[in-house]
Amino acid sequence: MMGKWYRIGDAETALLGEHSWEFSFPDGTYELTVSATKQDDILVEFLGEIKNWHVHLKEQSGDLFKLSGMAVWTPRILETGCWFELVVGPKPEISYWIDRVIYRTDLAV
Repeated sequence: MMGKWYRIGDAETALLGEHSWEFSFPDGTYELTVSATKQDDILVEFLGEIKNWHVHLKEQSGDLFKLSGMAVWTPRILETGCWFELVVGPKPEISYWIDRVIYRTDLAV
């Protein structure tokens, strides 16, 4: 169970290290990469195409980290731009929000 989330300042770095994960969704898998030092964006790769999604908010709850921001339209992964919340922990997951409703949650494989 997650406790209270605490904001990590814009000039601070979330101590989560550098990671890449594959996430599954109905059309296959895509890869997300988070840099250990440059956390203003996450890289999204699908079928050789790379997009940058800007991170607006970094938070921590115990050993979990959450990176949130705007996901730009990415063909076949997202039909529209939306808010994302990437929770980094033992079982990473990313949720996509449209108009304050979770559109979809993808799990790391």
